[in-house]
Amino acid sequence: MNFNVLDRSTSIHQNYLIEASAGCGKTFSIENLFIRLLFEGIKVGEILVVTFTKAGAADLRGRIHQNLIRSIKALKGEEQPYDYLQKVLDEGEVEEAIKKLQEAYFYFDTAQVFTIHSFAARTLSKLGFEADVFVHEEQLLSSRERK
Repeated sequence: MNFNVLDRSTSIHQNYLIEASAGCGKTFSIENLFIRLLFEGIKVGEILVVTFTKAGAADLRGRIHQNLIRSIKALKGEEQPYDYLQKVLDEGEVEEAIKKLQEAYFYFDTAQVFTIHSFAARTLSKLGFEADVFVHEEQLLSSRERK
């Protein structure tokens, strides 16, 4: 089964395995899935993106942010829209879609883009009591990983 994140007919409500070497579009797929999830009514702070490295997390955060800007411009007719954005234009739901993207842009600081380690550390620091695990945040995160 082919996965084309830009194709409006590609369902984002099923499981896909995306494995590829560097430069094959994994990050591109994630940044566009993020936008498509926003159109489903999911808030920016409710989407979790986890990757391996700090550099990867920083790159993802930046690219998702830039794709938000690009998508708003595309819906305003300032850039060529991807197919899933063209669907929004075709269906006449432009104002609502722009509103969702602008809200996501405004609240982008709540975006959850983590490394595996920082996600696990954050989860343990927040839910350690419920898990019957007592861990000090200082033990979990180095000073550079704290947000």
